[in-house]
Amino acid sequence: MRDAIHEGILQLLPLADASSKRLLDLSCGSGNSARRYAALGFSVTPTSFHPETFKVPEMRCERVDLNQPMPFADASFDCVTLQEVVEHLENVPHLFREVRRVLKPGGSFILTTPNRLSLHSRVKYIFSGFYRGCRKPLAAADAHPNWHMLDFHVLLWIGKRAGFELAGTARSHTKVGSRLLYGPLVPALWIGTRLATAEGHATKEERAEYFHHMMSRNVLLSENLILHFKAAAPAS
Repeated sequence: MRDAIHEGILQLLPLADASSKRLLDLSCGSGNSARRYAALGFSVTPTSFHPETFKVPEMRCERVDLNQPMPFADASFDCVTLQEVVEHLENVPHLFREVRRVLKPGGSFILTTPNRLSLHSRVKYIFSGFYRGCRKPLAAADAHPNWHMLDFHVLLWIGKRAGFELAGTARSHTKVGSRLLYGPLVPALWIGTRLATAEGHATKEERAEYFHHMMSRNVLLSENLILHFKAAAPAS
């Protein structure tokens, strides 16, 4: 995981009273992220589809297939993190529903994924037909490529349907190309995004939220989306 992505996650994680919080670190690879969260005070439960690759001896890594129900009780975690994995999964709505199930009301879900809406990615797509996170043709022999690249507004919709509200975003690293394009393209992007969000089945408030975030520097300049979803309280 890039340091810029980790720093963005730390901007969004609720670090106050971390020692009293349980954090579920999904699909954490070798365990670098789990070690970092534990160092902040969280009680960390690491998971991986291949737990044999986990390299932190003092922690136990649970085997979890994110395309299947997770083996954890309802409302058992305060925070869930998932870094650079959602784009590989078969059923993203299922993942969001499962994360919402294991989170306590008000709990935090921090998600990162390659950002196909960055300015660098948009220009690349115009000329090549490929975008950020999926730069080359997918290999038929690869069972889990970056095939499920989702736009910001689609992730927000999936989150809302699963019982989340977007609580914030953070910046990741930025390509020089995006910085150079920002000034010249922002006026045209403002008009185009305003027109695209001016109508549709979404409520006026939802469309305003889409516009606000889609025109933010965190979306236009970041190579990776870093999103903070809050688990809404159950309806009374």
